[in-house]
Amino acid sequence: AITILPPKTRMPLHTSIILPILLFYFNLFTTTSATEHQQHPLPFHRKGIGLLSSLKSYIPHPTANGTPRPSTANCSIHWFTQTIDHFFSSSPSTFQQRYFLNTKYWTPSTNNPILLYTGNEANVELYINATGFMWEHAQSLNAALLFIEHRYYGQSLPFNTSQEEDMRRDGRLQFLTVEQALKDYIVILAHFKEVYGAEESPVIALGGSYGGMLAAWIRMEYPDDVHGAIASSAPLLAFFDDSYKNGDTSTMLRGFAHGESYWQIVTIDASEKGGSICECSSNVHSAFGALFHLSTSSKHLQRLTELFHLCQPLQTSQDVHKLALMYLFAWDTMAMGNYPFPSNYMILEQTKDANVTLPPFPVRAACDCMSGTYPIQFNNSNDNFLDDNIINLLSALRDAGSLYYNATGTTKCNNLPSDVNFDGIWDYQYCTQLLPQETYFERDGIHDMFWPFVVSRAEIEEHCIQAFPSLNKPSSSSGNGVNWNWLQDMYKKAKETLTNVVFTNGAYDPWSAGGIVPPGWSESVPSFVIEEGGHHLDLMFSDVEHDPESVVRVRKMEVEFIEKWIAEEKEKKRKRKWMYQKEGLLRGELSTN
Repeated sequence: AITILPPKTRMPLHTSIILPILLFYFNLFTTTSATEHQQHPLPFHRKGIGLLSSLKSYIPHPTANGTPRPSTANCSIHWFTQTIDHFFSSSPSTFQQRYFLNTKYWTPSTNNPILLYTGNEANVELYINATGFMWEHAQSLNAALLFIEHRYYGQSLPFNTSQEEDMRRDGRLQFLTVEQALKDYIVILAHFKEVYGAEESPVIALGGSYGGMLAAWIRMEYPDDVHGAIASSAPLLAFFDDSYKNGDTSTMLRGFAHGESYWQIVTIDASEKGGSICECSSNVHSAFGALFHLSTSSKHLQRLTELFHLCQPLQTSQDVHKLALMYLFAWDTMAMGNYPFPSNYMILEQTKDANVTLPPFPVRAACDCMSGTYPIQFNNSNDNFLDDNIINLLSALRDAGSLYYNATGTTKCNNLPSDVNFDGIWDYQYCTQLLPQETYFERDGIHDMFWPFVVSRAEIEEHCIQAFPSLNKPSSSSGNGVNWNWLQDMYKKAKETLTNVVFTNGAYDPWSAGGIVPPGWSESVPSFVIEEGGHHLDLMFSDVEHDPESVVRVRKMEVEFIEKWIAEEKEKKRKRKWMYQKEGLLRGELSTN
């Protein structure tokens, strides 16, 4: 039960909360054959800050010179018998957890390092094939590459089912928590070290998006096991805090409070500040307004069905709302994937074809579809819909979204999503630990190019109980349900205790609104911004032709920090070994005397 304000309703913007975040990033931007038609199956699982929970196959996009990039084909695949509940159950219940390994440049006897990718809410193969930073530096670091798949995603499935309905019932999702996932990684890491006799090898965690959050948290929770972390596009501050609604900002952390800043960055990407044409964001805003205005007439619904090439006719205003959400999430996804080179990373779930890519800076390309002026005035006449300006404006919105939804050029028609929030089982992680999910982020329709949306805690709780009946409300004695403080508590603990973590954010990435801004928290926990960067661009394969200087500079600093952490850990172990030897000799002399 989510409240959508009518398009003409306006909310006050709480600029005192979000301006410090937005101004930092805002100032960084500079203007600068006939294929068989197919019905387009929309992705019904948005999954918050990640992608592709049901990836079936992936072929990494080749380099500019056509040579294949390293991928899963360069890894050995392993299965580990993992405990389902590490903390509270005496039950021996287990599941098979998958991990991938590459040891081409690694020799354990020399205490060479291990680069650990902390798997996201997706099939881990996606990250193996996309995280070029690890592959490109494995040789110079003499590192083993260890990629572990997150429980409940990909093929690492407790209860041996990938069916969402089966996972939702009987409380089977109760073991889908950050704590359980981190412990999984530590257990597999210990197993790997034991098998290879690599107990002395330093470990550096890396991850992007939710994986970046996990990389920071595994360093925080297990500092003796993980000695440093690269946390790219990790929105540690993307927690829900509605105290501003009561005028109380005294206890607020530097989070983005209610999410408006997320949508403002999407909007900045569609402006001159983001390198797009100047009229783009205002035309997008007008197009959504026109869409909602025309949602009340059956005649208009029929014409909208034809105009947007829908497989099934629009029947209600709620169907129009679903259509609007489709195009909102197209802009959202293109903003995350606003990379300087052609990329298949954000569209692979739709296309299943690694050769199909979004263009460089896809928001700019989409904005090119929105060029021109469209003077529109609405009255009560149904004939107004035949006005060329309205038709052309909505056609422009359709064409802009087609860069994402019809990247193959073969789509004949689109289906409306059955899950209007595109959340999947990631929604459970939001409902229990409030892990970031932009479908809950508020919009005001004034400082962003969309339409107003607000949601209350009560509405979220109602939604979560309805979506996951095994959850009880937070007020119940069991304490299950939405934990409103979990993410804030993790942030507080990280800020107090974290060391040896580098945070990075792309200025074009809307998730940077919830990221750690420069200069970071300390010398050992710095933060860097990639001015023309999308979602965890720094972890992707380098592209000499297209990479901005900012990402080249950040990657260089990341390598320097990794080398520093590895050297420090080796020196620490050397000193510890020397002390043990000295103590042993001293004990031997005392026993002799």
